[in-house]
Parts: sequence; C-alpha cells; structure tokens
Amino acid sequence: MIIQLKKQNVSSLKQRGVTLVEILVTVVIISVGLLGVAALHLTSLRAGQGSHTRSQATALANDIIDRMRANPRAAAGGEYNLAITDDAPGTPTGLVAIDQQQWLNALAASLPQGDGSIDDVLLNGRPAVQVTIVWAERRNVVEDEDGVDPPSNFTTTVEL
Repeated sequence: MIIQLKKQNVSSLKQRGVTLVEILVTVVIISVGLLGVAALHLTSLRAGQGSHTRSQATALANDIIDRMRANPRAAAGGEYNLAITDDAPGTPTGLVAIDQQQWLNALAASLPQGDGSIDDVLLNGRPAVQVTIVWAERRNVVEDEDGVDPPSNFTTTVEL
C-alpha cells in the first residue's frame, strides 16, 4: 500500500502583505525623524534671530560712536555719557540731547527691551569711550533666581 503524503502548498507558507506591527514601527521611526527635523529647524531659527539681534546691537553702537565723532568737543567733555537707567531727555535741546534721544529710541525700537550706556574710559592709556547695549533675548539657558532670562549685552570700546 502506498501512502501518498499531501504536499503543502508552498505559496500558503509565504507571508502575504505586512503586519500591523511592522507598520507601527515604521510610523514611530518616521515620527521620531520628523520631530528631530522640526527641533533642528527651531534651533536654526532661534540662532538666526539671535544673530540678527546682535547685528542690530553692533550697528546701533556704531551709530552713537559716529555721532560722537561728529561732535568731538562734546564727546571729549563727557557730555554723551549715559547710564543704563537714564531716560532720553523729554524735549531735547542741543545736538547731544538729540543724539541721545534718537539713539535710545532706536535701541528701544530695534531690540527687545533695548537700553544702553556710554562711559568715558582709558584704552591703552588714551581717552576712549565704552558703549554698552543690553536687551532681553529668549534663550535656552538656565533662568536666574527670579525666573527671568539674564539679559544679553554687547560692549565695545573705541578711541574717538
């Protein structure tokens, strides 16, 4: 007696399509990749904004320095000196007051919470001026004890 063994259909052993688990793993991998790209884009935007703000601060420092060079007698006499907390003159009279008011207004308009100071200093034993500009910039840093981001600043010292 001959026993015939049934051959299993080879095609029934092959996998047909993809399973739900494989699809879910693919979705998770793609989602993580897209989140990484979004985070990279956000970091790039923040760095670009910070760079733009620092460029504005540099241009504004050069603006007041040029104004002081145009009025050397008043600059040498310390008439341009300002503290961070000083306000612009209400009704400016004279070139120095006008320069200070326009500069402080430009700081406030161009930089978030922008303010500045001007001080007479010595640079290599020679009279010079130090311009400091401060502003609030949202950064990924540890906040100070008040829960506020520390201010950013730009300082330049030049001989007039």
